[in-house]
Amino acid sequence: MSTAKPPDAYRQWIDRMGREENILPGLNLTNDQLFFINFAQQRCTNYLEKSAINNIMTSSHSPARFRFFY
Repeated sequence: MSTAKPPDAYRQWIDRMGREENILPGLNLTNDQLFFINFAQQRCTNYLEKSAINNIMTSSHSPARFRFFY
């Protein structure tokens, strides 16, 4: 599983916009740190069996642990 593409895309967006987004108030984290925290959080999701089945049957997205970046 690679995390290379999404941060590259974000950095390209920053280059096009000419500035980085504001840091969230109250958090002592950079935007890059927030990206990787979010990435890890998605991979650490744990569902009860009924919730997992419901999510698979009703969501257009695959469960987080089966998602990956190219």
